[in-house]
This record gives sequence, C-alpha cells and structure tokens, in this order.
Amino acid sequence: MTALTAFVGLAAFVAVLCLGFETTVIVFLGTLPFLAWAQIHISGVPWSLVPSALLLLLTIQAISARPVGSRGRPAFGLTAVVLLYAGVASAQAFSPGLPSVLLGLRGSRLVVEPLVLYFVGSEVARRPALVRRVLRVIVATGVVVIAYAGKQWLFGFDAAERSYFRHTFPMVVRERRLTSTLPGATALGVYATLVALVLLSRVVRHRGHWARWALLGAAAMFTLFLTGQRGIQVAGLGAGLALVAVAVLRPGTRQPAARIGEALTIVVALMLAIAIITPVQDRRLASAPDRTALDAARLKLALLKSGEDETSFRLRRSRLDQVADALGVAPLGWAPGSTCSRTLIVPRTAPCSVRPASVGRTISPA
Repeated sequence: MTALTAFVGLAAFVAVLCLGFETTVIVFLGTLPFLAWAQIHISGVPWSLVPSALLLLLTIQAISARPVGSRGRPAFGLTAVVLLYAGVASAQAFSPGLPSVLLGLRGSRLVVEPLVLYFVGSEVARRPALVRRVLRVIVATGVVVIAYAGKQWLFGFDAAERSYFRHTFPMVVRERRLTSTLPGATALGVYATLVALVLLSRVVRHRGHWARWALLGAAAMFTLFLTGQRGIQVAGLGAGLALVAVAVLRPGTRQPAARIGEALTIVVALMLAIAIITPVQDRRLASAPDRTALDAARLKLALLKSGEDETSFRLRRSRLDQVADALGVAPLGWAPGSTCSRTLIVPRTAPCSVRPASVGRTISPA
C-alpha cells in the first residue's frame, strides 16, 4: 500500500509538473481545503505532504517561468520586510526559551510555506486570466466548504470525525466547533472570511447576479459566526470594512460599496445585540449535551462582556507577556548562558530554560 501510494503520488507530481505553473496553482487551491477531510476519512495516505509537494513544485515553476507582461517596479521594501520576518521567525522556531508552538523543522515549515506563497502570489498577480480563475476556484470550493459546515451544524460530526477529534482535540467535539473539511474551527473561520471577501468584491465590481453573491456571502459570514472564533470574527469584519472603504474612494464603485457598508453595519448591530441579550455564563456550559454550535457561539460571544476577567483574554495576555519577556532576553532565540542544547528537532516538553548572566532570571516555556 505504501509503495502504491508513493508511485501514485510521484506520477501525479510528474503529471502536474508537465502541465505548467497555472495548472499547479489551480490544483493547489482546489485540493487544499479538502486535505483535512481526506486525512480523517481516508487513512494510510500521507495527505499532509501533498501541499508541501505542490508548493515546492510551484516554487520551481515560478522560478523557471518566463516573465508575463511588463515587469513593474519591484517592491523591495515589502520583500525585505517579509524576508526579515522569515529569518527572525525561523531563528525563534528553534529557541526552547520562547513559549511558542513553532518548534523544530515542522514549526519552521509552518512559517516558511506561507511566505513562499507570498512570492507565488506575486507571480499569479501578473496574470489577469489566472487571477480570475483563482477567484472562481475560491468561490467554488467555498460553496462546498460552507455546505459541509451546514451539514455539521444540522446533523453533527460523523463517526470518523468524532473518532479523530476525540484523539487529537476533544474540545472540538465537546463544544461543537464546526471544522467542515478543514483542520479546525480557526482554519474554517479564516477560509469563510476569504470567501466572503471575494464575494463582496464581486458584488462591488459586477452589477449582475449581485443577489446570488450577497446570499453566498451571508452564508459565509454565518459560518464564520458558528465557528465561535472571536478573533477571526473581528478580523473578518475589519477586513470587510477596509474593502468597503477602498471601494467608496473609487467613483465607479461607490454606490454598491455603500450598500455593502449598510449590510455590514447591520451585521455589527446583530452581533452587538446577540452579545447584549445573551447572559454571561460559564464557558463550560458550551459543552453541555443539549447545546448546539449556535448556542456555543452565542455563549462565547457574550463572554466578551466579562472584559479582563474572561479566561481566554487572561490566557492570551499571559502568553503575550511571556513572548515579550523572552524576546527581551533572546530576540533571535540565542542567548549567552543558555542551558539547552540547540537541536534540529526540539520536543515541546523539553525541560529547558534561558539564563543570561546579565539578566539573572529564568524564562521557561509555558
């Protein structure tokens, strides 16, 4: 089975390589939202290697591709910032003194792969026809992801999903956190936000079929609410308001942008109303047997009224304080007097600390 999987994977890699850069981009974006579902329901296949292999292939094809259109002025400043971030994040990924999940080679991959996508995206932006295809793929896959999230909301997780999350992240099953075909509720919230922004841009730019795009955008925003990820919800609303502000500044899109702005105002008002009318309760009630995903989302939204007393807020503030403390001692993950050996792969539970002689204090990972 392993040999057959390797042969099929190699054959698919060679086939996509022969098809070219644009086809690889479409295959990458079309398969990425469904790899977590495949990992849960189809075992024995290393699905986690598929996006890494496709991204490596995209990098090779982007480097070897001939320039398309006229080369604009290079964004040296932004590129320098991105590369600087990659260097600092990679150095910190190997620092056991930082309270972070970015440890070892896997953590470095989580940082490097999105940065490679930035450069791949810059190559995609040079091809207007490919950009339109990419947007259509995002909308098509978004419809499937939102529909599957609706199935989870109405009928719950299937047997394979319950078994998988009970062994990996039991909180997903207890709090009915929708994941759809993605790895978790946070990933679903981010993808639903992306789909909603693409649909909003279609409403702004295209006068026809605006009702259909608006309905799909509303479904994406409702899915975002059901995830219960409050940080993603705030970020999504902020991105939508920024999109409306840019559209209002352009003379040709002011009228549809104004309508979208009114709709977003209604969404914000509804969220505030839900937070006001829902009483503050113990978060553990979200795991009660009679609660649904909608009940859990409402409960967590109402917890924002607790302010600094809210458990998630205190936890995140504590983690940020620890990160700031560690960065002040070892900004690049290395410091004199470190008692931990730097290895390529550092386990999360490694009993290590950083003891700079000039500081005289110990920082241990949480």
